[in-house]
Amino acid sequence: MSKVYKQQDLDLIQPIINEAIKKMIIFIDKNGLKDDGTCVMGEGLYIDFLPKGKRKPIRKEIVGQPFQGNNYRALKYAQEFLSSKDITTYYSPGRMD
Repeated sequence: MSKVYKQQDLDLIQPIINEAIKKMIIFIDKNGLKDDGTCVMGEGLYIDFLPKGKRKPIRKEIVGQPFQGNNYRALKYAQEFLSSKDITTYYSPGRMD
């Protein structure tokens, strides 16, 4: 079963999300990933988030694409790190623009 995060949860895990982003940037540098210029919008890692006063959760992006194109490996690396910290995320390939 997936976890639904509220704002107070998001506030608590934000330092871990920031660490995942830093690790992802290091991963990109070490692996020579580059901007391929593909125009994709919405690629990233998402959580199920319940906004205040709402009954149904939405998917909220917490880690966006670091550059255009070739993001899958970098985002999966960040997703694995977040998973190791018990943070449930979903990868979205986004859509072509």
